[in-house]
Amino acid sequence: MARALHPDLAKRKAGETLGLLTAQRMIELTASGEGRADGADRTLEVDVVDVHEDIASVVVRAAVYHEYLHLVRTRDGWKIANALWVLR
Repeated sequence: MARALHPDLAKRKAGETLGLLTAQRMIELTASGEGRADGADRTLEVDVVDVHEDIASVVVRAAVYHEYLHLVRTRDGWKIANALWVLR
């Protein structure tokens, strides 16, 4: 998880109140096994919508969520900078 996320990640669940998860919190949750039960069906559909120089937009469809991602190219490779998601 740490390799995929930009340190300044902002991950938000869509709704009346936008929650906020940071990269550090996502790494902690993953390490503790959070979401593992939801991930029985690990099928992902990933569409790269647009790439321009060092930025990209991606749509991820999973069994339990639908997510829009913004990626940024860093010296360490592509990193997820922003995420907005909803449960399916």
